[in-house]
Amino acid sequence: MFGLFRSSSAQTDVNPAQAQSLIAQGAPLVDVREPQEFAAGAIKGSVNVPLGAIQQRGIAALKAAAIDIDA
Repeated sequence: MFGLFRSSSAQTDVNPAQAQSLIAQGAPLVDVREPQEFAAGAIKGSVNVPLGAIQQRGIAALKAAAIDIDA
């Protein structure tokens, strides 16, 4: 989705205005904090996929959270 999860050697930085635009277009908002931090308060509509899970399982962690990385 929006090419943000595609593999590349360069990191793509997104400023706050770009992030708002992408989210308005339907891009997923992934909160990488731990579940207890997420439960304490999160942005409406965000999906919690802890950074540790992404580091351990990579794209599989995002797919398990129903994030469509192929769109």
